[in-house]
Amino acid sequence: MKAITQSASSSVVELERDAGYLAISFMNSEVCVVTLGARSSAPKGHPRRVLQSFEQGIANLQNDLAHVGFDGEFRHWTNRFPPGSPRHDQTPFGFKPYCVSDAYQSGFPIVLWMDSSIRVKKSIGPLIDHIRREGYLIFREDHSVGEYCKDEALATLGMTREEGFEMPCCWSCVLGLDLSQPQSQEFLRLWMEKASDGITFSGPKWSGVMGWPRTASADSRVKGHRHDQTAASVIALQLGMNHWQSKAVFFEYFDNDRLSVRNYQEHNVPLWKLWARRVREGFKSVMGLSGQGKKVRVSHKRWRGWFAK
Repeated sequence: MKAITQSASSSVVELERDAGYLAISFMNSEVCVVTLGARSSAPKGHPRRVLQSFEQGIANLQNDLAHVGFDGEFRHWTNRFPPGSPRHDQTPFGFKPYCVSDAYQSGFPIVLWMDSSIRVKKSIGPLIDHIRREGYLIFREDHSVGEYCKDEALATLGMTREEGFEMPCCWSCVLGLDLSQPQSQEFLRLWMEKASDGITFSGPKWSGVMGWPRTASADSRVKGHRHDQTAASVIALQLGMNHWQSKAVFFEYFDNDRLSVRNYQEHNVPLWKLWARRVREGFKSVMGLSGQGKKVRVSHKRWRGWFAK
């Protein structure tokens, strides 16, 4: 650790500040929350970013944790990566397991990854207790692994396409591990391994949908690749870490305010074409043209309502 300085609050100690890195301790030496926000060019096959505001997201997360009485350490990286981590534009989200590992190597047995877009709504104490009991905290997504796994990653993850469609996918915007337990240690080791193999994490976010070419797989059921989530899901299930929490539980404790932190041009068409399409569709809507070409009365509220979309 570098300089240790007392903050205005007697319970909060700033442990380390370096260019793009900050650790804040709330006086609990067992639990650490980690996050990262790095402005970078979009990885190959990814939508273009039209908004990046990671600093604000990280500040919100730090304030939320203090507000709900979190008493562990909060570590974040801004526009840099932890030691050994691949860059985001090379390996999408490959930094996640490396952030977790950095905290573990610093002596924290319980580590929670949270995306910089996460807002904390109430005390996460019950979730930390859950991690102590189960060894991990994993939330479930709504789709299968098979829907968002490129062909090349099937081999590195040791599964077939049809097996992937039978596997649920996790939602790794929040993921916790008790790394005093061997099972969680092995999960982290394998997650880092897949982040570094040059195959498993990289891949197109979208494939064959929203104007994007079909590059993840010739299988029309595959809609893209989900990088860290795809790998984490398969590794966890292969290790028997299958007691996952629902999104209903997630939203008891968190919100995921992605649009305030980052926004993408998800459709693979020029912005002017999207605008022209909206204007054309909106004109038909506000003019009240029916399917038979007949006009119907249109109120002022309808004009305002459409353009507010």
